[in-house]
Amino acid sequence: MRIPWRSLLPLLGLAAFPGLAEAHPHAWIDLESKVLLDDEGRMRALEEVWLFDDYYTVMVADELAQNDQPTAEYLETIAKRNLANLRDYDYFTVVHFDGKKLPIGDVTRHDTRLVDGRLRMHFEVPLLEPVDPRAGELILSIYDPTYWIEMLYIEGGGVTFSGQGAEACSATVRQPNPTLDQVSLAASLDQTQTDSDGLGALFAETVLVRCR
Repeated sequence: MRIPWRSLLPLLGLAAFPGLAEAHPHAWIDLESKVLLDDEGRMRALEEVWLFDDYYTVMVADELAQNDQPTAEYLETIAKRNLANLRDYDYFTVVHFDGKKLPIGDVTRHDTRLVDGRLRMHFEVPLLEPVDPRAGELILSIYDPTYWIEMLYIEGGGVTFSGQGAEACSATVRQPNPTLDQVSLAASLDQTQTDSDGLGALFAETVLVRCR
């Protein structure tokens, strides 16, 4: 499976930045997420914020300057296109409950804008069926399977809760622990190679959710 990152955000032109074309990853996203709980204290969705790196934002800003649409309207167009393409890959969002991967629904709530000079995507990824984090082990991950993009939580956490019972919940962000061989493999792949599927899981942070 090759993730069509250029089709997700078609303005991406990493070849313009030679240093980025030499090894995986090629782009960087700072993450924040919020576990949304329903009236019964069950997880119903994961609200995500993706903050893109400066290099990519520069390219977006350049394209905005050349586009006739108002900024908000054009960013909305980008957001809809991105999310439509990400849908086939569950929006890079993986949720396991007691070891079972849970099915993801369609994103219907989203917002894309420039914040402090960086492109930000903000959207809500629903579960098809809510799960009770008090009744089993709930683990979350957000990552690009090909490791084309490195996606890590902002320093100091980045995971919060909202809804019934939120005050009784906590999240532990676990750091990845790839081997030296796996790090070397990532460093050896350039942006033209397509054999990196599954590499992203080795470099992904995982979030253990606990609710009393």
